[in-house]
Formats: sequence, C-alpha cells, structure tokens
Amino acid sequence: MADTVQLTVNKREGSGTLSAKKLRRQGQLPAVVYGHKEETLVVALSHDEFVKALRLGARLVELKNNGYTEAAIIQDVQWDHLGMEVLHVDFRRVSKDERVVVPVPLHLAASLPVWRPAAFSISRCTSSTWNAW
Repeated sequence: MADTVQLTVNKREGSGTLSAKKLRRQGQLPAVVYGHKEETLVVALSHDEFVKALRLGARLVELKNNGYTEAAIIQDVQWDHLGMEVLHVDFRRVSKDERVVVPVPLHLAASLPVWRPAAFSISRCTSSTWNAW
C-alpha cells in the first residue's frame, strides 16, 4: 500500500450551508465519509492539515476519529468559484486488503514538429479519449 497521511476528523452536528460556513470561519473543513456498506459520517477536519496533505499529493488517507482509524481515498474536492479555497471533501472508505480501481487522468503535452510544424499538439488524454489540436 502507498504511504498514507493521517488526518484527524471530528463528528459534526448539523448540516447545511450555515453550519458549513460557521465551520470554515473556525478553520475547519466540512466533509463526508461513505462507502463499504457502512453509515455515512458527517465530519469536520482541519482545513490547513487537509490542504497540506493535498499539496503533497496524498490521495490515500487514514481518518482518525476518537481512537478509531479507517482508510479512505479522497473521492472529491469541492473548490470555491476561483479554484483557490477548498470548500468540502468527500472521502470513500477502502479496505487495506482490497484492490481499488480509480480513473487517472493523463495530461500529455507534446509538439510534433517533424510531423506537422506547430500545427499538431497532443494536449490531453482522458478516459481513453485523445484530444488533439
């Protein structure tokens, strides 16, 4: 298994926009943990701790809650309209002895001057779809 980052989460009371805004003002980040036929948990974690883990490239995390630790992957991150601040995170539980299939977007940038000078460039490959212009 890849190296994991430990994040401390706390179960939070309330849901909705107002409670999420209140959490963000306190430096917390609202999140949900779901999967593996277990109950969905509504949690909060440190905004700075999560952003640091995300910038270090962590995708597999260990969520620590009241002495109980469970493995999860970062399923989705919701950003603000400028793409600067994290607003919400979805974690999906995973088992350490189970194989997980995750789509990985590939971003390729290559100019092919021998074939077509400055007219052809492979810009990205996502979901087996090649876009070239």
